Amino acid sequence: MAASCKPDVPISSNPGVYLGCFLGSHARHGRDKLTLSTSLSITGFSLWVEQLIAESTGKLGRGIVPITSEPQLALDDYGNDRVFIDLRTSNEDADSHFEQLDSLGHPCERFILRDSYDLGGEFFRWEFATAIASSLLRINPFSQPSVRRMKLATSKVLESYKIIGELPKPSSSDPLETLAKHLANGSYIAIVSYLPQSQELDEAIDHLRTTITSRYRVATTAGYGPRYLHSTGQLHKQGPSDMLLIELVETCSSDLQIPRNPYSFGVLTQARAIGDIQLLCSLGRKAIRIDIGRNHQLGVARLTESLKKHP
Repeated sequence: MAASCKPDVPISSNPGVYLGCFLGSHARHGRDKLTLSTSLSITGFSLWVEQLIAESTGKLGRGIVPITSEPQLALDDYGNDRVFIDLRTSNEDADSHFEQLDSLGHPCERFILRDSYDLGGEFFRWEFATAIASSLLRINPFSQPSVRRMKLATSKVLESYKIIGELPKPSSSDPLETLAKHLANGSYIAIVSYLPQSQELDEAIDHLRTTITSRYRVATTAGYGPRYLHSTGQLHKQGPSDMLLIELVETCSSDLQIPRNPYSFGVLTQARAIGDIQLLCSLGRKAIRIDIGRNHQLGVARLTESLKKHP
């Protein structure tokens, strides 16, 4: 892969340059939602791509929004703000849904790996391509301005907690019923969950994502906090501004004190969630914070049903 990406290799034969031009040129013309599908055996690779693309390109109001682990949608639900890439090993069946999207005229590329060991080359290809796409978008892929600001925001919340003994109220209070007014063609919704991950919760969030896209015709992303702060968090704050963040939280029922600190792990987690939404709002980004209760799967299901009932 590295040899194929050398400067003397023509663009059409250079896998890194070709992918970078594909991503960057489409993003410049409004197709800035990279929808990535993979074979089941390499599905974890998409999380790495998500972090690479989001953290590297989300700056100056520009960027490429990686859409990973998305539940399969009806063909009519995909907007004209998308490009599609399918990464597949040669011994696994092709994705017919991807082929249908290609036949409808969406920009689509498929990369076939001989086996999972070819992922080593894919790491190189995607890093190389990210640098090329960033050049086309005229951004520096190596800076991370919002990561440091997020750490400072959390520290500020914790310092306040030390003084007054309680966490501040988040500044965002937009009711979910007004969600539609925040959305336009090309918008996307980022769902972030400060909750313990489980298969049941993943399935409930998938249903929520499908409902949102079907109803509002916008792309969705999903991630768990605080992990996402070091991947899509940069994109949320300094990437394309036509986004809405939905933050799902709970009030901790059990907790554990952090040694030599006046706060617990639960307070620390809540401080990171509050700090993130405060920073988003200070940057003029739209965000909604929702306490879904202690039964997480049920809480997300109720949220999904409420979306079906409201405009």
